[in-house]
Amino acid sequence: MHRTRWAGIALIIVGIVLLLETLGVIPSIGWVLEWWPVLLIAAGIRIVLRKPESLASGLVVIAIGCLLLADNIFPGFDFWVAAVPVFLIVLGIGILTRPLRDNATGRAASIAFARNNQTLDSELINVVALFGGAGHVVTSQHFRGGSIQAVFGGVELDLSRARMAATEASLDVEAFFGGVKIRVPPTWAVAVEGAPIFGGIDNKTMSSTTAEELPLLRIRATVVFGGIEIR
Repeated sequence: MHRTRWAGIALIIVGIVLLLETLGVIPSIGWVLEWWPVLLIAAGIRIVLRKPESLASGLVVIAIGCLLLADNIFPGFDFWVAAVPVFLIVLGIGILTRPLRDNATGRAASIAFARNNQTLDSELINVVALFGGAGHVVTSQHFRGGSIQAVFGGVELDLSRARMAATEASLDVEAFFGGVKIRVPPTWAVAVEGAPIFGGIDNKTMSSTTAEELPLLRIRATVVFGGIEIR
């Protein structure tokens, strides 16, 4: 069954349970509101097991789930006070475990409320926005893909001037409490893989020719409390 239908069925079940509780047919399920972050922890574990190369993404999801769960069940625990050091630790682990790129990789980072605007002319890109904003234009005529991470921040990536090195390029996009906007040329086809967790993925791209005839940008998305827009 398609993922969207499963989501619809899940919403119906949740609605029925809440209605029955309101009518007094079943006992109160208030405990569910306290323990729901366990779902995030399970989702993070699933990411780590299915995509070991996305260890940092899985750890971020697990960390968010643990922090929210602690905030719900431990009196006096402050999510935001603990979140900053925990995320710094997780991002540090992600940097240490991320495969090293060659010198052809274009790197751009926006940290702590700053905004970084930069033109990237590299085959591979690595864009990170942490508590900040980033707006980048890619002009490479041999684009092969790369990665984008937005953690409590936003990234706007313009690929309209880029050309692919081959018939396909891949881009790993991770948005945690943040947003990513990607603009692609009209001559590219886009395929998005991944399901958002309390977020959304909006692919607005359209093509006048069949997708088989176009260069393909494959986006592997991880979204938690955030959004990705492709246009």
